[in-house]
Amino acid sequence: MSDVPAVSPSTGGTGAPAGTGDDTRAGAVANDHQVHYVAGEHRFETMLDGKPTTLSPLEAVCLVLQNRYLALSDSTAEKTAEMQDQVNQINEANDWVNALKEADKNDGSFTKPSGKPSDALSKWMKDNGIDPDSIGSDPDAATLQSLQTKFTSRVDSLSSTNELKMLELKTAVNKSQEALTAADGVLQDLKQLKQTITGNMAR
Repeated sequence: MSDVPAVSPSTGGTGAPAGTGDDTRAGAVANDHQVHYVAGEHRFETMLDGKPTTLSPLEAVCLVLQNRYLALSDSTAEKTAEMQDQVNQINEANDWVNALKEADKNDGSFTKPSGKPSDALSKWMKDNGIDPDSIGSDPDAATLQSLQTKFTSRVDSLSSTNELKMLELKTAVNKSQEALTAADGVLQDLKQLKQTITGNMAR
């Protein structure tokens, strides 16, 4: 096989260049569903269940687009999970802001939000010199104001970052949809071509 890139369904990117001879064939077994171009024979090939399978140009394009769609789908799922985690962190920090505001209204009587702080919030509090156990149920006005300022800043910072994550997710979804549409278009062309060939052979 020639030195051409192979597209993997797990990455959607450029795989290791194909080499030549038996080493290449053996190595390709580990890369099922990647598309390779066999230069000496002017054809495309993929490995299905560890066996080399010749592809038509349309089949090769369709498989590459399918692999890209799968890779983008993985990326979309990952970005969705990241955004959800960000939303959870925003809600958690906002619970503290609301609890501190309530304490302001109730002459300093403070009740911590229920539930154990997440690892992310615990780290942030430690980094910002906040010990939730030492706040007590009746902190002074200066302490309440300081804590409210810090937690409000965290909410604002996380919200700003989350907007970027939402844009990244939207972009990933759009790219995924484009790849799916392109793959479907090529697949329909392939089906039509096969029908035409079959019809011509039957004459």
